Amino acid sequence: MLVILIFGIYVVARKANPEKNNLAGEPEKQVLGERQNTLIFQTYEVKEGDTLFNISTRYDIDWTKVAELNELKEPYTLKIGQELKLPR
Repeated sequence: MLVILIFGIYVVARKANPEKNNLAGEPEKQVLGERQNTLIFQTYEVKEGDTLFNISTRYDIDWTKVAELNELKEPYTLKIGQELKLPR
C-alpha cells in the first residue's frame, strides 16, 4: 500500500485484486497480450465446373475471402482435385 499527499488530499494506492469487481460490478479484465485469431477450417475438393463464386455461394462465404484464405491470385483458376480451405 502506498499513501501519497497530493494537493492536501491523501491518496491511497494499492495493488489491484483481480478477484474483486470494479465499480461497474463487472469483473476486472487483465490484458495478457494480443489475442490470437484462430479460425476453424473445413476443406473442399474442387470438382469440374466449380468456380470461387459458386463454391462461396454454396457455403455462404464471400468469394474474395476464399481467394485470400487460399492465397489465390487473378485469374483465380481452380484445378479439379485442388483442396480449398473454407472457414466454418
